[in-house]
Amino acid sequence: MAGGITQTGIFDKGLGNKNKIQGELRSALEILVKNDIELIICEYFRNILEMEWAIEVALEYGLPVAATMCMGPGGDESGMAVGECAVRMARAGATLVGVNCLFDPNVCLDVLKSMKVALDAFELSPYLMAQPLGYRVPDGGSFGWVEIPEFPFAVEPRQITRFEARKWAREAFNLGVRYIGAAVVLNHIISGQWQKNLQM
Repeated sequence: MAGGITQTGIFDKGLGNKNKIQGELRSALEILVKNDIELIICEYFRNILEMEWAIEVALEYGLPVAATMCMGPGGDESGMAVGECAVRMARAGATLVGVNCLFDPNVCLDVLKSMKVALDAFELSPYLMAQPLGYRVPDGGSFGWVEIPEFPFAVEPRQITRFEARKWAREAFNLGVRYIGAAVVLNHIISGQWQKNLQM
């Protein structure tokens, strides 16, 4: 069983108090660890510095740590390149690195490709992880689906099909992604397509 922590909301692009932020993350983790989780997921972070602080705290519990950032091809909210973010997450100690939830599967795949290139260049080999959004948002801007005109009440026409999900799962697997999750609107039917496609 996994448990996740996310950005604190008090981080201010490096101006935040590291001890205060880590204290808040530690409080959340203590509840999760008390309930016997086996994997800590640091997810939905938009700034690599806050992510590094989160990984540092998560490692205190002796469990494997996954780190996924909500960013598109433009990098994190400070403009840090995708590849640099991946390298920093791996060097901080994350066993799994990847991307989650603000962007569609195809955008996530582009981000993962950039991450893999950078990780390979630095001879780092964490597992790759993806948790894409279930809507097509190639026009999502720097903050993904929350920047499209249809957000939040009329996004249904953008939902990906089970066939698109299946094709994406194979492409992600071929890239080296071994942890595939689902974010908003990726229901059990679409997720099941990934499972069917990846059975050996």
